[in-house]
Amino acid sequence: MKTKITFILMSALCLINLKAQEYVGLSMGPSYAYDIYYSLTDGITSSPERTNWELAFSTNSYDNNIRINSGNNVKLYEVTSDISEWENITELSSNSMQLRNSNVDWSFGAFVVNTSDGLNYGWGDYNTETNIIEGSRIYIITYGTNTKKLIINSLDSGVYNLIISNLDGSSQEDVQINGIYSSQKMKKL
Repeated sequence: MKTKITFILMSALCLINLKAQEYVGLSMGPSYAYDIYYSLTDGITSSPERTNWELAFSTNSYDNNIRINSGNNVKLYEVTSDISEWENITELSSNSMQLRNSNVDWSFGAFVVNTSDGLNYGWGDYNTETNIIEGSRIYIITYGTNTKKLIINSLDSGVYNLIISNLDGSSQEDVQINGIYSSQKMKKL
């Protein structure tokens, strides 16, 4: 009798758990044309076109990861680790190193794959006195028919500060991206 009651209770619990599961079908479109943002509470919250961004910035306050949209043919090259050379960078040289997002670990975007030691984070170095990551490299980024040079100046309290311009220095912009408190998580150059 005790075995039958235990069996009935276990069967009932299994049926309740089976009913709690829900099938969710997602379509990323032909050739994976869309990114899908899914909330366990609200379901699909957004499905923007995959080609609507070039850079993605981490929203984790303990992370400085920056990824490129390689699926949109964005290419990133490290040109120099001497940021005082900004004015002299006018072309992509043959000794520039192409950087790619890790295809194994999401936390290693193209800007951080070349991390060199404990206080270096690829694009910048951690300043122990100010608690700010300060930019230490200049990059050239290509996307579509565009080629720009850029430097990530700093990451301070979740705000990325960068400069981007044409290779000849024209159309220079100072850009701030609030990676923690803003809905602006991806940057269309």
